[in-house]
Amino acid sequence: MNFRRNRQDEEPEINLIPMIDVLLVVLIFLMVTTTFVKPSALKVSLPNSKSEQSGSKENTVSIRVNAKGLFALEGNDQPLTDTELRKQLLLRVQKTPDAKNKLTILIEADGNASHQAVVNALDTVAQVGLNRVSIVTQKR
Repeated sequence: MNFRRNRQDEEPEINLIPMIDVLLVVLIFLMVTTTFVKPSALKVSLPNSKSEQSGSKENTVSIRVNAKGLFALEGNDQPLTDTELRKQLLLRVQKTPDAKNKLTILIEADGNASHQAVVNALDTVAQVGLNRVSIVTQKR
């Protein structure tokens, strides 16, 4: 007894819609649980201070000075010299409208960095024409 006389054999098919739905949920889960870490090229051990840091993070540019006297800007993965730092700061000033009044420079110098390296960073900032400068420390 063959009840399927006129039917053709149906081939199995893979329904992709539920698989796409599951992948989108996994993608959303991964995006939400990802930690956002600001990588830095130079490892800096900040000196201690008793006062608290104030101010906002918007319109700020961080200059890191390591113990060897090399510089790095936030978002840049390679160490810079004085002239390279000046060029990078000039580019940032050109991108920001009214930068001389709005842009704040944060100098994050290693506790073992030489005084000369910090002065070089301050001098470079002054040559670019920026006058809002803060030196970052960590609270004891």
